[in-house]
Amino acid sequence: MIIFISNWFFILFLLCIFQINLISTTHLPNYQFTRTNNNDLYTCLSTLLPLSVRTIYPCSTIANQNSFQYECVHFNITNLSAIHGGRISRSPAVIVYVTDSSDVQNVLVCATNLNYVVNALSGGHSYEGYGLGSTYNNIIINMEGINYININQHDRTGTFGAGARLGPIYYEAYQSDNYTINAGVCPWVGLAGHALGGGHGLLSRRHGLLSDNVLEMKAVNAQGRYILIIMAYVSKK
Repeated sequence: MIIFISNWFFILFLLCIFQINLISTTHLPNYQFTRTNNNDLYTCLSTLLPLSVRTIYPCSTIANQNSFQYECVHFNITNLSAIHGGRISRSPAVIVYVTDSSDVQNVLVCATNLNYVVNALSGGHSYEGYGLGSTYNNIIINMEGINYININQHDRTGTFGAGARLGPIYYEAYQSDNYTINAGVCPWVGLAGHALGGGHGLLSRRHGLLSDNVLEMKAVNAQGRYILIIMAYVSKK
């Protein structure tokens, strides 16, 4: 009898250990598009950015009046992230598809003057959707146009744009004397978020994270200044 009671208690104890709260996936949030008046933002961006820079607004600004380019059908949040099924329900004020650092600087000038939150979107593979920000009515800087890949075979370094994807980088590096980088396995992950978040992959056990091998970064600060960040680097042999 004592053995029976002991075994029963042990079973209950195991049930307590393995009882895990489950998150419901049946209730999905509805997408809510920003209805805030962002005409001041449209005026600022259209003044500072060249016409070649594409900007997409929701259906609440003067940008889409009498212009099919800015209809709501082009402002599809589900297509901006690798996350589908309703997990991302935030709606930005504008998405700016920059092509160089000066575009980023001009966007930051407008954001600072008008008190907007800015988020950079590189590959859109953040599981939490950080590329779409944490609030409604923010500015998304889409970096996919800054995707250059330059491999220097002499000093065994590479220079990449923030919007470059891992797949093309792997290909170009391998074509240059069989080089590679110690990053992840998904070819469409954007470099910027991957490197800033560490960058874990198949070579990490031997060569560390991708962020461990970054020599320097060029960035734009909150005031719109273009700065160079020198990283600490330890050579691995």
